[in-house]
Amino acid sequence: MSKRRLTNRELNKQLNDMQNIDKLLNKSKKQYKNNNIQKSNKPSNSQKSKGDNSKQITLTSHCLLRAKERFKMDEPSAIGYFRSKLSTAKKIGLVISEDGSPCILYANGRVGMYVSLDHTEMKTVIKHESVTYEPIKSKVAELHAKEFRKIARKETTYKRRLENSILEVNLEIANLELRKHRTRSISVKNACEARIAALRLHIKEKEDEIEEIIATRRQIARSMVSVV
Repeated sequence: MSKRRLTNRELNKQLNDMQNIDKLLNKSKKQYKNNNIQKSNKPSNSQKSKGDNSKQITLTSHCLLRAKERFKMDEPSAIGYFRSKLSTAKKIGLVISEDGSPCILYANGRVGMYVSLDHTEMKTVIKHESVTYEPIKSKVAELHAKEFRKIARKETTYKRRLENSILEVNLEIANLELRKHRTRSISVKNACEARIAALRLHIKEKEDEIEEIIATRRQIARSMVSVV
């Protein structure tokens, strides 16, 4: 059976339909491309910097107290001033504050700002005298950065060693406690207790070493404010 030939009207209709389909496809492609561009340009949570919310950051009561003591500013002035400073500040690095909480230290001029890891709070502020002679300033800044990286690596190494030591010591203490429980000998019990005390003292000494390293790192970070 031979196929019926299409009329001119039917051919024109099919052609128009095909053209409309092409237009829809092109429109969809453009929308898809634009959506991808917008997504790629939109910063992710990990890419957002402190500049994204520096104007909304909260100054803690401790921070406001330090602003009054060190910068002679009342609360409204301090909020505006330090938010502005933070928006153009340079990141020094991660430090442990004096209260033991991890913070990020930023510096702008002679001003140092301790910010919470989620960039929602400014914990405290510090003030340093600046090094103004550029040749010396650049060398001092380079030296500070080198020492900061060095002490950070040392802190990581010591913490890893401490974790291993704690596991080994806890295992030995458990065996000593078991032996002390099973024996009837007073001398053996006393020897076990003496060994347990020595092991705990060893761990305490290692923890004190790490605290000293953390304090040194904090001191270097503060000093870096003077050369930023």
